[in-house]
Amino acid sequence: MFKDYDALPTALREILIYSTQSRCLPLVPVVKVVLALWSSEIYCTPLHRFDKRQLDDSNSSPGRTVYSILEAPAPLGPVVQEAVPSHHSRPGPVVEVSKGVFQPVISGKYSFCSSSSLPDIPSSSSSLGPIVKALSRPVPSVIKDSLSDLRFYFQNVRGLRTKVDEVFLSTSELEYDIYVFTETWLDDCIQSSQLFCSNYAVFRVDRCVTNSSRRRGGGVLIAVSKKIGSSLVTLRNGANIEQLWVKVSVRATDLFVGALYIPPDKSQDRTFMQYHIDAASEICSLRKDSDSMVLFGDFNQPRLVWKQAYSDHAFVDALQSHISMASQIMLDNMAFYGLHQRNMIRNCNERILDLVFSSDSDTTNKFTSLAAEEVVPIDRFHPPLDFCVTFQSVISFSEEIDLSARDFRRGDFDTMCGLLSNTDWIEVTRSTDVDSAVSAFNTILRNCIAQTVPLIRLPKKPAWDNSRLRALRRRRFKMLQQYCRQRCYFSKQQFDEASRIYRGYNRFLYKQYVRRKQDDLRRNPKKFWSFVNSKRQENGLPTSMYLGDGLANNLDEKCALFAEQFSSVFTNNILTAEETNAAIHTVPRDLIDLDILQVTPLMIKLALKKLKLSFCPGPDGIPSCIFKKCGPVLAEPLLYIFNQSLQQQKFPTVWNTSHMRPVFKKGDKSNVANYRGITSLSAGSKCLETIVNDVMFGSCRTYISKAQHGFYPRRSVESNLYINLHQCHGQWRTSRRNIHRYQGCI
Repeated sequence: MFKDYDALPTALREILIYSTQSRCLPLVPVVKVVLALWSSEIYCTPLHRFDKRQLDDSNSSPGRTVYSILEAPAPLGPVVQEAVPSHHSRPGPVVEVSKGVFQPVISGKYSFCSSSSLPDIPSSSSSLGPIVKALSRPVPSVIKDSLSDLRFYFQNVRGLRTKVDEVFLSTSELEYDIYVFTETWLDDCIQSSQLFCSNYAVFRVDRCVTNSSRRRGGGVLIAVSKKIGSSLVTLRNGANIEQLWVKVSVRATDLFVGALYIPPDKSQDRTFMQYHIDAASEICSLRKDSDSMVLFGDFNQPRLVWKQAYSDHAFVDALQSHISMASQIMLDNMAFYGLHQRNMIRNCNERILDLVFSSDSDTTNKFTSLAAEEVVPIDRFHPPLDFCVTFQSVISFSEEIDLSARDFRRGDFDTMCGLLSNTDWIEVTRSTDVDSAVSAFNTILRNCIAQTVPLIRLPKKPAWDNSRLRALRRRRFKMLQQYCRQRCYFSKQQFDEASRIYRGYNRFLYKQYVRRKQDDLRRNPKKFWSFVNSKRQENGLPTSMYLGDGLANNLDEKCALFAEQFSSVFTNNILTAEETNAAIHTVPRDLIDLDILQVTPLMIKLALKKLKLSFCPGPDGIPSCIFKKCGPVLAEPLLYIFNQSLQQQKFPTVWNTSHMRPVFKKGDKSNVANYRGITSLSAGSKCLETIVNDVMFGSCRTYISKAQHGFYPRRSVESNLYINLHQCHGQWRTSRRNIHRYQGCI
């Protein structure tokens, strides 16, 4: 095919050799690409094959000058290009480029690159643009090789109302650390749980009457993995703009992540731009020297022409840009606060609408690249971005799921009863102190639980997973690793094909899963509505809560607010001697005549029978289901512990501890005052309290009025209403008979 194969450059020969050896790649399209590249003289020999003579003699081979990876290139002169039509977020009229205001090139460090790259393609070669551009930009791997990287996904999604299922499936497939979306078009009708699974904390600012005069469009969203500590940063004037800030805690360093959207009709409004700048400056005032800051946003500034600087950020070409007053305010303030633009991924019009500003830090490195896979279909004016922040220290993630928790519903209680029946309770019975006896009793039970109760199995993710889907996921991940290592057009094609097959089959299984849930409406309504509620409601507590003027963004602050709320409604008044005498003045003498209470095995049997079956462990880690199912073998140690407690007149310290959990009532979920507390007690303390209550109730039962319906066995509000209604009906019948008797006498 080639008259002189040796005349081909080395890079093009390697492409041909790779295509002939790889049977999965078609040879004809590869040859066409090689011929086009050779005719356009656009190629580059890998950097590791260059020696000193090749670096010095830049005219020996055609193509762009290749500089040494050890030295920065000399400053180049200004390059004047033909004006390209610019567009806002939505297609609009063509805008000419004027000279604008001159700005010098921003100086910075030269970014070293260890991988080879192809030079930029000229704008005339439109047919080869997508191919070569995928190869031309040296980008970091999208695979998270260490715990020192945070991966961001940023995209202008152009509305999510009709893409709810698509976003839910894509975010569960890609598994980025942080997602940033602009132009979400969301409202209160769409819950965040419909877009993301329970592994993400979602922060949103939807369009409303306070931040825009339009009803539709706009909105920003930030979703942070729950493995990373995150909290919402409240802005003083945040209600007037579509801007959102979240603080991400990474060891001793905080990373402030922001998202904003400026509508096209407000992009040249100086006052509106100043509102956004003031909000960003407020975050800058909160940031410490060791903290970092990243701002993602669709600024809708198409007249700004960004050029790659010699460092890892870009600058505005003043000769080709039209810098308005609003643009000048943005550029001046970003430069003042040390924020540099990192995105150089252009859209179909060779413009950059989605900007990424970040601060310089000695502890982090930032890289921006084109996302290997999109969450929603790509808009040609807004390509999706993969932004990576690399920390010098390892990030410590906090797991939300306690892997030591036990699934008591699947416990082997027969084996547990056998182990407990063969247990020698001498360590319990020889303890003279009741606290020591309870501690030894709990230790024995925990050892049996560890042998007979399995750990909680994490649910399959997704719920519709099967073996074929897992195999396709592994193949897709393998192709992604290969693409990240090579960054060539052919590996991208292989990855796209593997991803297409996996995502298609995943959506097929998800539709079947939803169809089965819909069928449950007829067969199992409870299961169906449980699925619907999981989609409609938010799990857990809100990310930000308040009580009065207090605001809480993390778990410790929330616990403090709940403690303040519950303690304010709890009274623990200690009665004086005079108040006690006044209370028992009307109580008959010798109402309760009891000697020292002696617990019997029959009392324990009846108390265990009254105990409710629960698989949720108490503060001591032992649920009531163990007392219910293993009651006969636990009667002996419980008998000793209960009698020792009564004789020593001491309630066990371990059983005196309880856990209080907040339960939402109604109203605003972010308001702590709208929660009530539910106390969880130990199962052993419930048994002892039941025994003491039964004995005391049996002694004074004859003195209790028959009209007492509260806190009385087998009586309640219903019984009180029934007796009241019965008495009213009897009085009505008596009065009616009297009326008839009186009429008969007349």
